[in-house]
Amino acid sequence: MGSSAQGYSFSPGAVTVQRGGFLAITNRSGRVHALVAEPDAGMVTSVLGVDERQVIQFPEVGSFTVKGAHRAVLKLTVAGESGCGTPEPTVTVTGENAFSPAKMSVVATENFTVVNRSGGPQTVMCTPDPGGNGDNSRLEKGETQVLAIDKPGRYVCASVQHPDARVVVTVKGR
Repeated sequence: MGSSAQGYSFSPGAVTVQRGGFLAITNRSGRVHALVAEPDAGMVTSVLGVDERQVIQFPEVGSFTVKGAHRAVLKLTVAGESGCGTPEPTVTVTGENAFSPAKMSVVATENFTVVNRSGGPQTVMCTPDPGGNGDNSRLEKGETQVLAIDKPGRYVCASVQHPDARVVVTVKGR
């Protein structure tokens, strides 16, 4: 997502993904944008901070219009059977006091999943803040989210509800 003399836009303006597939959207516009799909594509409502990259999954087949701020429009086609599995590696919140594994390494921008297998909701917060926008990932019981960290470094990601539950993520350059 970026900006031009005509306002905000997606580039490209149209994409096709497989059902269950993932689409990475990066906000290069200099403003925070909320994304909404019409009709409902089954995606989690997303708010993109400045220079933030989010990976969004689309579980429903069909044709959708993803709208951002100021008339930015992405024509999205979600087709066929799921061709995408869950990205590896995976971090699991195993209970109120633990992440498994306790350490992991990924390449910058590589997708990884966080799975909440604890007894209740968990909010995962990383320090330093990888996106610089204070955005935390809230996972309901049993929910899986796809995350990526763009900048190389060492991040400590912990549960807000249970600060002793943490994972150290080392992000290597490409």
